[in-house]
Amino acid sequence: MGRWLMLLLGILMVLTVAVGWRLGPGLEGQFVPGVWVWDISLAWMTPSEMQAHLEAALPLHQPDVVIVGPGGERWAFSPSDLGMSVDTQATLTRAYRIGHTKTGAAALWERLQVIWRGIVLPPVLAWDTAAAQHQLQEVAEALNRPPENARIVSEGASLHLASGEIGRRMDVTATLELLEPHLHSLTPTEIVPVLHEQAPQITDEEAARALNVANAMLNEPLTLLFSDPQAGDVGPWTLSPEVMAGMLEVHTEADEVAIALEDAALREFLGPVAMAVHRDPIDAHFSFDT
Repeated sequence: MGRWLMLLLGILMVLTVAVGWRLGPGLEGQFVPGVWVWDISLAWMTPSEMQAHLEAALPLHQPDVVIVGPGGERWAFSPSDLGMSVDTQATLTRAYRIGHTKTGAAALWERLQVIWRGIVLPPVLAWDTAAAQHQLQEVAEALNRPPENARIVSEGASLHLASGEIGRRMDVTATLELLEPHLHSLTPTEIVPVLHEQAPQITDEEAARALNVANAMLNEPLTLLFSDPQAGDVGPWTLSPEVMAGMLEVHTEADEVAIALEDAALREFLGPVAMAVHRDPIDAHFSFDT
């Protein structure tokens, strides 16, 4: 019986020495078991081994960040597409300190606590916001829509109202703020970008009022003639309602909607009129009869 007891005690001593060595000097240059970077165990690995493994093991290259447009459009990006990267050196340096700051029995006790309890660390991440802004700007170009003013459309001498449309603009900065926490946590997400409506400069109501004015202008032809016509004078010149309808334009002026005849079309009409009525001046002179 004494022999077996001695053998058992010998085995226990050998195991104690082996465990003490493995958790003591044997762990120098290796991460302590129980240290994790998120769901990645670093146990027994050296910093150089983890250097190549850590970035590939993190979900930096999975297209899990999805932007969903108002019409169901979808753009999928990985965190690395949006400028997110891991500072491998800083992450591993912080993880390696755990269980390597003490010596002797204190170090062994610390390492046993780490193994028993476990310590999960977040990776040290770096964010290049310029890369994210570049990607989101391309999304914005696809989603942005300028507002369309309400307008008056002519069909012959008949006019009708074409309604305006509200535009939209994607707020890249505000959308980045929505993305930021998901990028730092590397969690899959779907977000709706921040969009701002842009009202047209000319609303339907304003264009409708201008339409009433335009219809009044087209009640009868526009006739140009001399105020005091003389024999031999040219003219008159007449613009029919159909022609005037095609020359009408609506624009804003001092925050009000104005309707007028288009300058270019009016100049084209008045050009021949100006040539027809042009007379060079003739100086007065004396004549003597001898």
